[in-house]
Amino acid sequence: MGDCAHESQSVTTKETFVSFVHTSVSTAKGLAELVSNWLSDHGLDLHKIRGQGYDEVSVMSGEVGGMQKTLSGHYWNQSSWRRQSTPFVRAPFVHCASHNLNLVTNDAAEATIEGVTFFGTIDESFNFFGHSLNRWAELALTEDGMKKLKLKKLYKTRWSSSRTDAVRALKNRYADILKVLMRIILTSKHSDATALKKNMDNLYFVMRIIIWERILTSLLRVSQQLQATNTDFSASVRLLSAAYGELQYMRDSWDSVLMSANAMSLSWGIKPEFTSKRQRRIKKFHDELSSDSRLTDPAQAFKVDVFYKLIDVALNQLELRFEGQQQVAELFRFLFPDTMLKLSDAEIEIEANGIFC
Repeated sequence: MGDCAHESQSVTTKETFVSFVHTSVSTAKGLAELVSNWLSDHGLDLHKIRGQGYDEVSVMSGEVGGMQKTLSGHYWNQSSWRRQSTPFVRAPFVHCASHNLNLVTNDAAEATIEGVTFFGTIDESFNFFGHSLNRWAELALTEDGMKKLKLKKLYKTRWSSSRTDAVRALKNRYADILKVLMRIILTSKHSDATALKKNMDNLYFVMRIIIWERILTSLLRVSQQLQATNTDFSASVRLLSAAYGELQYMRDSWDSVLMSANAMSLSWGIKPEFTSKRQRRIKKFHDELSSDSRLTDPAQAFKVDVFYKLIDVALNQLELRFEGQQQVAELFRFLFPDTMLKLSDAEIEIEANGIFC
């Protein structure tokens, strides 16, 4: 494999080091220098780094000033920290795939006011019933209430799984919740119950239940598979590609989503129609394009401003957050079992020389 290959072989035959190093350094540059020194002390060449992975803390994984960016743009030479003209393009940063997938759904939820409001309403519904033993019992005593899912609390640490459970439970208990809220409103004129029912008793909310259940279920399934002990790097790449494909397919399934929402609305006694909202008047300029005008059809406005935007943010975040993983996959694809079976020894040797030289 040539001189370069023999040089890399001398490194791979060394022991594998696992170590904890105590430090009071808290800057990205200082931590990068610490890592560089540790590698050098153990005879490992920083230039042979082919990947790096850290948690989501900004000092480690920050796009601008994080340690991963610092290591990619500098190199350690003797006793000085110098700027390198060309970054280590062969050392892309790879985040924990499952955690990163949680952040994708989090970004999608916060992309629109409607998304923030939707999960806020779910949280309010849990608090309204969960903080009162009488209301919780009344909800449980509805038709087959004891056999149905209980309302779930949203957790910040288990973003996808907790929200998937919460959306499923809300969908399962939706009709019961509206019945109990109506009963409370009629008997006590409770203001919180009135506000909660107003937020939930419409097609817009039903649409968000359908959309978010599909998105969260799809991504949670992939997230769970990514955490399996038998999932290797090539499998994770395929799973993430499948998740991207499912979101793209969903983006083209507006009619299916709308049909499901209409059917569920009718079964719950809700009018399956989008209500027109008052449009804020905006001054038009002489060079304004016709496409700049606001959509007046409420269904079309929801489709563009909520449905498409939500999924497009998720798709975009999948691309951005897993860019490093995709780079590593492309770099080492020749080592994937299915690829190695198709390559000759000479072709594998050429691929290896291309990486380590």
